[in-house]
Amino acid sequence: MLTKYHIIMKKTLLALLAIVAVTGALQAQTSGGPDAFGYTWKTNLDPNGPTFNWIDIDSLPGTVTVTNLADDNIRGPFSLQIPFHYYWYDPTVFYVGSNGYINFSNGTLAHQFPSIPDSVNATNNFLAALTTDLTFTNSSQQAIAGISCKYWISPALDSLVVTYNGVPFWDPIAPGYQGNNIFQIVLSTVDSSITYQYLLQIGSSQNAVPGQVTIGIENVSGNMGLQYLLDAYPSTGSSVKFYYPQSISVAINDAGISAVGNANTGAMFLSKNGAPYSSTVEVTNFGNQALAPFSVASRILNATGIPQLRDTVVATALAPSQVQQLNFPLTWSPTLAGTFRHFGKTLLTGDATSTNNEKPLELQVVDTTLLSVVLSYNNPLNSGGGISWNGGGGGIGNYYAPPFYPCYLNQVQLIIAADPNFLGCYLHVYDDDGINGGPGTMLDSIFIDPNNISATTLQTFNLNQSIPITSGGFYIAWIMGGDGVVLEEDITAPFSNRTFEILGAASNPNAWSPYRNSATNEPILNAVISINPVGIDAPSVSENSFGHCTPNPASTYTRIPYTLTASQKNVVCKVMDMQGKLCAKKIFDTISAGSGTLFIPTLTLTSGVYMVELSNGEQNHRTKLSVVR
Repeated sequence: MLTKYHIIMKKTLLALLAIVAVTGALQAQTSGGPDAFGYTWKTNLDPNGPTFNWIDIDSLPGTVTVTNLADDNIRGPFSLQIPFHYYWYDPTVFYVGSNGYINFSNGTLAHQFPSIPDSVNATNNFLAALTTDLTFTNSSQQAIAGISCKYWISPALDSLVVTYNGVPFWDPIAPGYQGNNIFQIVLSTVDSSITYQYLLQIGSSQNAVPGQVTIGIENVSGNMGLQYLLDAYPSTGSSVKFYYPQSISVAINDAGISAVGNANTGAMFLSKNGAPYSSTVEVTNFGNQALAPFSVASRILNATGIPQLRDTVVATALAPSQVQQLNFPLTWSPTLAGTFRHFGKTLLTGDATSTNNEKPLELQVVDTTLLSVVLSYNNPLNSGGGISWNGGGGGIGNYYAPPFYPCYLNQVQLIIAADPNFLGCYLHVYDDDGINGGPGTMLDSIFIDPNNISATTLQTFNLNQSIPITSGGFYIAWIMGGDGVVLEEDITAPFSNRTFEILGAASNPNAWSPYRNSATNEPILNAVISINPVGIDAPSVSENSFGHCTPNPASTYTRIPYTLTASQKNVVCKVMDMQGKLCAKKIFDTISAGSGTLFIPTLTLTSGVYMVELSNGEQNHRTKLSVVR
């Protein structure tokens, strides 16, 4: 361990020396640009550049604290309110990223951070002030005291200031952070300028280059942008200003697909021989010129690329930034189970940006006549990647909207690629009743013992109970039991856009962010549902039955009703938390035949959600209990 530690420190030192050298060379340059649109930048060292003028928004009325920032996540949307002109469009909302950027569209930036511009990267339309691996939480996923991110909008509605105060770099060594960064982003409507100011910059990211840090601006399609620094850090007490072009000579005709099927182009499950699928596509004028009507194509292909349906409609004339949803007249009735893709494509003559012309939606057709229906976005035979967070405190989550209601969620399937430290992992199930349809109420939780893991093998694990799903959908979270646990991933298209990375408390919806590798990787994590409840909640052949806890929530006690055809002896009642830890235990020597209730005291339990298990050595009954103090 000592040798390994010294090797890591040596590599870090060499990397820091290289960064210092590069930073010095780049800081000598005091101006740059223009980009393809005409933006330029100047630093405070340029004779005609900005003056470093820190704006202390803590003392200003109306300052808003951005809450629940964590590690690699994003918060928003927040109303921009000011009439700010960015490239050829006027954003109306903004998002704040924990990694030192604001975004005018919902998307996460995480290591490796892109050079600017980069139309291949899934996230565009951002202002990268100090976009590096920062964190607002420690290695225990708790908020770090004394740091903040706040924004202030001037009463005259002529400026927005976003300030990051004391935010450190993420670090793999406890307490999970180091360094100190105080910087701000200033948007001015007076001249449509963007200014980054750096009051303090200490330390650097522990991630390797390239992609350690990026500073600049990028437009909505990612084909235009202006880089100020790449893999180099700004100096304390410095500022850089991005100037809007005084005259715009470039004419941009750019029609693109902004969504297919739903707002997030998130994969959908359809029933074989079920209701016909109706094609919907959203198009946007991403350019700065009004567009005359243009054609938009829709096609559905099977797994081998054979067309199942083709259709074309005409979009009406669109002003810059205008969005239109198109409904195609032809519908598709799937008769075979399998993987399909629905493509939307703009057919504008002379289009300036080809990378946003086409977007695919994954369609998974399942046979709903089977006793068990597997909801899967992946092909286990195409595995070749793996997800494992440094430090062992993270996870991955997927969202599933079943093709029929009601249904019952019974099992979860996954492939663990490796567990070298013999730690195991957790599976959590959440309702989609959280903020903006995010993870909300925890519905179940199980621990996968390392003794039960067969590495590189698709395994099925039973939940504690059949969970009824009557509308909407649910989330399944895979959480590492510690450092080194790896979940297998599928690395072949299509990809669901239904995956979230979890770097923080899994039960906190603010710790969930769109997966940074969602365009190239799909975790092998499946849900197994059925039309009727199965397993422990199915009617018993012996007609013995135990009910659910009442009262629930409980404070001092709860009871479980039962009906027995014969007496039972030595029934053990265990109360466990949602991580499987035993919190209370009671043994009933004899339970007489007939109907009655079992009394269970809860005075020793703290507030929270628990699993109550009754066992006679041959059969188990489980039910959930909430305790409120």
